[in-house]
Amino acid sequence: MIANGNVSEIVPFESPVWVDFNYIGAQVGTYQFPFETLAGGVGAVASGGTVAIKANILPSTSSETMTLSKPMTLISEGGPSSIGD
Repeated sequence: MIANGNVSEIVPFESPVWVDFNYIGAQVGTYQFPFETLAGGVGAVASGGTVAIKANILPSTSSETMTLSKPMTLISEGGPSSIGD
């Protein structure tokens, strides 16, 4: 950003990788085009990043079982989510 002729310092911003277990369509991990599976989100998130599960349509459930091999934050937005058995 430039204001009064002064250039702002670049600040990296990482948005979460989005997952919606009820979504069907193009998948790129954005809010509008989330991954349909947790595996898709986990594969795309950077180490230390966030996977956000869109749970505004219930039930937000996945029967996936997997091992997470990198640090990340998992959050559920819009309601509760259930993963696994």
